[in-house]
Amino acid sequence: MGAKKLAWVGIGLMVVFGGFLAGRIDLAETVPDTPLIDTPVPDLALPLLESSGEIRLTDFAGDIVGVNFWAAWCPSCRAEQHSFVQAASAFEAPQARFV
Repeated sequence: MGAKKLAWVGIGLMVVFGGFLAGRIDLAETVPDTPLIDTPVPDLALPLLESSGEIRLTDFAGDIVGVNFWAAWCPSCRAEQHSFVQAASAFEAPQARFV
């Protein structure tokens, strides 16, 4: 079999395999099944960085709350900080809160 014919067979197999995989993707399923959905958040108390005191997650009952635990020494944590700041600006309270 010539190289050109072999290349076309390879491309054909990739198209068929790609079509098979694309048909297996369910784009409507965006939230994974988890036993944590619709369960109350634990009463987690977090210290405030700017002042003394603490913030409790139960203070935001009924709100969408994003909690991110990070460390200043963690390069990937520092890299994602910009994304969280943008998200917090886009979804201002009362829609969502970021801690």
